[in-house]
Amino acid sequence: MYQNNEQIKVEIREIDRELSNLEGYANISLKVSRENVERGRIQKHLNFVNQLEKNKDIRNNSLMIFFDGYENDAREIIEIPEVRKWVSRLFKKKPHIFYYLSDNETISIFLLCISKSKIVKSDNQTATYEITLENHIITKIMTSAIAHSRKRGDSIEKQEEVESTILFGIIKNSM
Repeated sequence: MYQNNEQIKVEIREIDRELSNLEGYANISLKVSRENVERGRIQKHLNFVNQLEKNKDIRNNSLMIFFDGYENDAREIIEIPEVRKWVSRLFKKKPHIFYYLSDNETISIFLLCISKSKIVKSDNQTATYEITLENHIITKIMTSAIAHSRKRGDSIEKQEEVESTILFGIIKNSM
């Protein structure tokens, strides 16, 4: 936990500086350390998302989230209970996070972490998962992302693009 408000202010200034350097970039990477995952720390990452929300130059479908420190873990990242819990907590606080998530592996990881999923087949190269994504979760993902898109002043076309990107990610992971 933070020692005082000064520590939070310093961190927010650092995040602001990082984001100001990212304007115009297509992809933003956010690294989450194993220590933060295992200790359930999400505040630093919530602050980062808060700053994304304030910066109108940051576009949708641009955030990649990486979990650092699990390279030597034999389990898939979504099989790690602490990662699933961390992702679920972030989603609970920021359900519109899917607005920002890139259409690569990040959407898959988030969907698999917040849903009921289990591995059904695995070899050294690939793993196949069975995913059960409940309707209320899909509704929450979609309504939150579209509401956030509207709040940012996105055009109808942009809102439709946001919707399509997320739906494609859901469908791709449900098959």
